[in-house]
This record gives sequence, C-alpha cells and structure tokens, in this order.
Amino acid sequence: HAVVLSRVMACTRLQESEARVESAAFVDAMGLMKQAMSSSLEHNEVSYSIVCKAVGISKPQLKAWLVSRLPSVQWDARIADWMKRAQGRALESQQWKEPRPE
Repeated sequence: HAVVLSRVMACTRLQESEARVESAAFVDAMGLMKQAMSSSLEHNEVSYSIVCKAVGISKPQLKAWLVSRLPSVQWDARIADWMKRAQGRALESQQWKEPRPE
C-alpha cells in the first residue's frame, strides 16, 4: 500500500505543478490581453463606450479590470470573446480594402 500511496502522492504533486503552470500561463495571457485593450483605448482605436456596451460592463468596472492582476470569473472570458470577434471583423474588413491580385 505504501508504494501505491507514494505513486498517488507523486501524481497529485505533478497535477498540482501542471495546474500552477497552466494558471501562470493564463495570467500571462490575460495580462497581454489587458495591455492590448489598454493600448487600443489609449490610442482611440476603440472607445470605452463600445467595449462597455458590447461586453455589458460599466466604465469603472472595465477600468478596474484593466489594472487588476487577479483573474476575473465575471469578465475575462466575456472580454476575450469580444476582442476575438472584434479582431476577426477588423481583419475581414481589411481584406476588402486591400487590392485583389488579378
């Protein structure tokens, strides 16, 4: 039983370690997303009102989310989804502006 228990403990430690790495990667990705959003807002590429309306967040909540280093169950996925859709629309509209090869 000691060998089995030892293996279970080792697997548990490995899973905990993997979870920490995944969590750190998620926090890093969210940090990059927040930087991108802040930059877009700062350079007037997008307005607070557009983001707030699309996501269903108030301007103070959005500003608090941008400076927070903690994951937000309420906003992270919603804002990431909106950014992905907005980026897709921007890329699609850019394709129509570029000259087409003949």
